[in-house]
Amino acid sequence: MADINSLKAFIDTYGVAVRAGLITPCIEDEVVIRDKMGLPLMSEAIKADWAKTENIRKPITLAGAAGASAERLAAVDGANNA
Repeated sequence: MADINSLKAFIDTYGVAVRAGLITPCIEDEVVIRDKMGLPLMSEAIKADWAKTENIRKPITLAGAAGASAERLAAVDGANNA
């Protein structure tokens, strides 16, 4: 595993870039990040989940929440706290 401070900096930078819209999370990124963190390879269940979104993820940001309905925000909040 990489030095914890450089690993944290890498993950923080990646997260900021995703939220800023500079990077679109993709399956290749997960492979690299898992390797850097010393995590196991993706399971078949994880690969199947990625396949549902054609191996890319659309970032969820707070900026988009301003126009969202209260029901949608509650559903997202409920899913995040599950």
